Amino acid sequence: MVSPRAGSAVQIPQSAPLDVRNAFQSLEGVFQKLFPTQPLRIPQYASDSLPAASQYPFSLIALTDLGMVAYSNGSDWVKTDGSAI
Repeated sequence: MVSPRAGSAVQIPQSAPLDVRNAFQSLEGVFQKLFPTQPLRIPQYASDSLPAASQYPFSLIALTDLGMVAYSNGSDWVKTDGSAI
């Protein structure tokens, strides 16, 4: 058997054709990108140097000077307390 990677529930036998094993590894990589098992790292900005919120609708950023997360509603960056920056 091919050893599954951490978190993988599928085991592919070593006797499986090479194409099948390669396809599985490729799909496994896609699923790991879609469903990461590590913390998500988001861009960090000081609140006085933010990019235009209109360029990043529905995006998250970390506000380094305020110690909180903000999101873009498409026109403003909004802090987790609901107030615009």
